[in-house]
Amino acid sequence: LNFNQLENLKEKEIYYWGDIDVNGFDILSKLREYFPNTKSFLMDTITYQDYSHLAISTDITVKSMPINLTEDEADLFNFLAKKQTGNRLEQERIPFSFVKECLAMRLPIES
Repeated sequence: LNFNQLENLKEKEIYYWGDIDVNGFDILSKLREYFPNTKSFLMDTITYQDYSHLAISTDITVKSMPINLTEDEADLFNFLAKKQTGNRLEQERIPFSFVKECLAMRLPIES
């Protein structure tokens, strides 16, 4: 995929939902290099805290702070990078009913 061919998406609002872990935030940061208007979805401290009992432990592969994160995302990245256990909340572990509720609240539905 050549991102340069997707130039018109640079002005669109894109939502990214990845695992809440250092790798997920690294992917988000890299996506923002091409699409700066990308917003994270359900990759926040409240979601992590609410579902941290579903988090698993993983080896951390990203060692440095990604450069294209918001302050809140960077804080959560740092928090997860320091944790030895429960440092990955996979998106598929979050209940679908919660996801649907958040989509309805955060994303306007166009007709």
